[in-house]
Amino acid sequence: MTGGSDAFGDLGPVVSRHPVDHQKRWVNAGCALLTAVPSGWLGAWGWSATGEGSAGSNRASGLLLGLALGTVAIAVTQAARALRGERGEYFEVRQDGLVHGSQRGVAGWSWNRVTSLHVDGDAVNGIATRLGNGYRIEIGLDDGTRLRTDGLAQRAGDATWDACCRPGARTSL
Repeated sequence: MTGGSDAFGDLGPVVSRHPVDHQKRWVNAGCALLTAVPSGWLGAWGWSATGEGSAGSNRASGLLLGLALGTVAIAVTQAARALRGERGEYFEVRQDGLVHGSQRGVAGWSWNRVTSLHVDGDAVNGIATRLGNGYRIEIGLDDGTRLRTDGLAQRAGDATWDACCRPGARTSL
C-alpha cells in the first residue's frame, strides 16, 4: 500500500468513511476474561467441593465451567482479531471507487475492479453487535485481494457498501 488518501482523488469525493474500532476488541477480550476467571474458579471449586453431589450442584458447576470456557473462547477470538487488525484502519467508499488505509499505507481501487461482494446480514442480538459478529463484508478484487471488515467498522451496515461494491454496479453513485 502506498500513497495518502488524497492520492486517490481520481476515485472521486468521499461518500462515506468507515474507521475500524480495533480498540473495542481489546475491551471485549478483557471483559470476557473478567467473566471467565471467576466463573471458572467457582465452577472448579463447586465441582471439587461437592464431589458426587446432587444433580443441582453438578448442573451449577457445569454451567459455570461452560460459561468460563465460552468466554475464554470469546476472549481468544477477540484478541486474535485485534492483533490481526491494523492501527488506524479505515475504509472509504468513494464515488468512483474504494480506499482502504491504515498506518501501513493506503490503497485504492475503482469499482470496475470489484469482482465479488459478500455481505452477511444483521446482528441477531446485543452480544453479536458488541463483538462485531452480526455483520460481515468481504470484497474480492480482480488482482486476488480480499478486503474484509465486520460490525466494528463504524456504520458498517451503511447502504453505500452494497450499492457501490456489487459487481456490475454502476461506476458512480
